[in-house]
Amino acid sequence: AKEGISKEDLSMKPDPDTLSKSIIDISVSSPGTETTDPTSIIDLLPFPINVGDTIDIPDISVTLPSQGLEFSSFEFAMVKNGKVSLIFNNNTFLTIKPGMEVDVYDDSTGFPFGEHIGTTTFPVIPPFSSVPANDSLDLFDKMISNKLRLGDIQVPLQPEVDHVVTESDTAGYVQNEMTISDLTVSDTRAEIPLQTITDDGAESIEDRENRVRSAKINQGQIMYHIENQLEVEA
Repeated sequence: AKEGISKEDLSMKPDPDTLSKSIIDISVSSPGTETTDPTSIIDLLPFPINVGDTIDIPDISVTLPSQGLEFSSFEFAMVKNGKVSLIFNNNTFLTIKPGMEVDVYDDSTGFPFGEHIGTTTFPVIPPFSSVPANDSLDLFDKMISNKLRLGDIQVPLQPEVDHVVTESDTAGYVQNEMTISDLTVSDTRAEIPLQTITDDGAESIEDRENRVRSAKINQGQIMYHIENQLEVEA
């Protein structure tokens, strides 16, 4: 008798295994450095200073009011790794004693301050100098916006006697610089620099009944080019 062909003879076993990789971290590098508005020495000191006066600087702390900073290269970021660094610019004849504390906040939520990111301290800050904080602030696993804020700063002054005020003294000012650097994120709305991503994987084909339809490439590269023609940010 003539043997027929069953549907089982024509069937194919699907390949049930897949190999997939996801890009979960994006390097944003450094969104840059922003500076606060300068605060003049006339506004900082609780007493007037005039050219030609001989004054004493008492052992006091003066208040530098809270100020905000805004970064233009991103709107928000879910940070995997990154840090915030501060530099204090002391363009005055005053010496600032060590131990000055600066609190950094996310300014996007809450009033008067949002989420507290951290506190850093400064060493002694000589006259007419720019000094970095003792430590940078870790942004690991924090959601931040591009609007950050420095809290009120108590500036401890080194006492000084018989200082003769010059014209340049009255033009002095202080200000803070903030830098966000080494930023890697899992979610963000930002200007994304060129990314180089290296990944590899393998899938066993032992004991397969179907034929090999593809093979491993030991060396090679794939280049993706995405061109955004929409009038929105990609």
